[in-house]
Amino acid sequence: GRRSGGLRAEVAEGVAFVVRDRVLRRVAIGGALTRVALGACAVGYPLYLVADLGVEATMYGLLLSSSAVGALAGAALAARLSARHGVGPTLYVSATLTMALQLPIMATGPGWRLLAFPVFSALAGAAAVVFNIAQLSYRQRITPERLLGRVNASMRFLMWGAMPLGGLAGGALGEWLGGYAVFAAGIAGLGLSYLAVVTAPAIMKTPATTAEQPS
Repeated sequence: GRRSGGLRAEVAEGVAFVVRDRVLRRVAIGGALTRVALGACAVGYPLYLVADLGVEATMYGLLLSSSAVGALAGAALAARLSARHGVGPTLYVSATLTMALQLPIMATGPGWRLLAFPVFSALAGAAAVVFNIAQLSYRQRITPERLLGRVNASMRFLMWGAMPLGGLAGGALGEWLGGYAVFAAGIAGLGLSYLAVVTAPAIMKTPATTAEQPS
């Protein structure tokens, strides 16, 4: 009916705005890949850390909380970094750092190698939150007010809608190759998902200005 047609038009308008903007398009692609990787990590973390390495429940909880500790630090720094360096450089550098800091987590293993997980998870968590806050600020500043709700909903759908795929893929990989394989695949996916931004250094020159005056 008329309402469903109007709703489809609104959704299409929001998605079209995301696709047209070079920064939002890459952020959405990277965000979708990140959620796929997180789905795999949800399978890989307990399989490898608990089942294979024998990490106890309390220690497992502490390990998982390390990224949240880093996230708090990143949240405290994000606004200051964007104000000092600009949204473009903040987006690009934080994406590059997040990718680089995720990959050493794959070295996690028994004994002292277990430290790789909390240390690099905290550092990567801080950089990832700086990136997320910077891209959200950019999105809010360049999106016309009348489109902001549709654009936010479109970004959320494009990114979070992919997460179940990671869980399915992680479960299959775990059955086939074991805990470390899905653990490493999830971590590698988290890092490489930022390639969508890292491979576009022109993002450093991105101005955060409103594309259209609200009507």
